[in-house]
Amino acid sequence: GRNQFRLDCYGRSGQPCRRCATLLTSRELDQRTATWCPACQAH
Repeated sequence: GRNQFRLDCYGRSGQPCRRCATLLTSRELDQRTATWCPACQAH
């Protein structure tokens, strides 16, 4: 299912997405770092 990609971004900020090669983005939220692919992340 789609959840298999859930941890594909963990600790990989600035590296290419494994699905589409777009560079991963990160931001600190509530003292935690969230990392995601801006192209693949659902809005």
